Amino acid sequence: RDPYAPSPWRKLAIGLSALLLGGTVLFFLLLPHFAGLVATVLPPSFEQRMGRWMVDPIAGQLRLFRPGKGTAKYCAGPAGREVLQQLADRLAAGAALRYPLHVQVVNSSAVNAFALPGGEIVVLRGLIDFAETPNELAGVLAHEIGHEVLHHPTRLVIERSAGGFLVGLVFGDVVGASALGGLAGALLNARYGREAEAQADARGLELLARAGIDGAAWADLFDRLGKQEPHGADTFSLLDNHPPTPERAALIRRASHHGDEALDLSSWRALKEICD
Repeated sequence: RDPYAPSPWRKLAIGLSALLLGGTVLFFLLLPHFAGLVATVLPPSFEQRMGRWMVDPIAGQLRLFRPGKGTAKYCAGPAGREVLQQLADRLAAGAALRYPLHVQVVNSSAVNAFALPGGEIVVLRGLIDFAETPNELAGVLAHEIGHEVLHHPTRLVIERSAGGFLVGLVFGDVVGASALGGLAGALLNARYGREAEAQADARGLELLARAGIDGAAWADLFDRLGKQEPHGADTFSLLDNHPPTPERAALIRRASHHGDEALDLSSWRALKEICD
């Protein structure tokens, strides 16, 4: 026997290593392309855990770069929170979500809102302060719920983390929270594609119409924000996450059904005072 010839075990080890490496590379390259499919088959409880893990890191970063008034991380006025949650539930009625919505208001001056996996909706204080009517806020909220219905937040997490999201599924809350918490900052600057935004627009308008809320004010908010804040001026602006164009605003107005105000005056006042 040739003493310098590679042993069968060494050949097997090399072959297995190459197979593992090739499989890993293939997994990371192909998974983002199948992210939409994966997002629809994940257990709802896992999506909910993902969303909960990400709320605090995102709130912390927003507070760091665009703090609101005072030191509280979240706005917790009980009357305002109840009004906002009831509005979200009203919009989501009949939307066939796999989990209940959970809406939180982060005490940040940025004018924005985010949908996270598992029904977590983050509304920023700046958006509530900026909105002039309940229907403006309802339009943004309906759009974010539309993303939830279409599994866009979970798909985005999968695309951005490749296999990293599986860490939580395999190893549990402690390791998973660390992995997804680190991803949260990257998601602040993430962008949905034009097709996904158009889908969320259409679904949001459906939700507004079903709830009997006039959706045209949603476009009014974008118009007003665009005049006051040039595109790109604010890293966490609604303009960055949902780029408003004249065509998009016109489409929203044309597709909107006539309806009522989303909230009465006392409820709107309670919501506007949620951070006080």
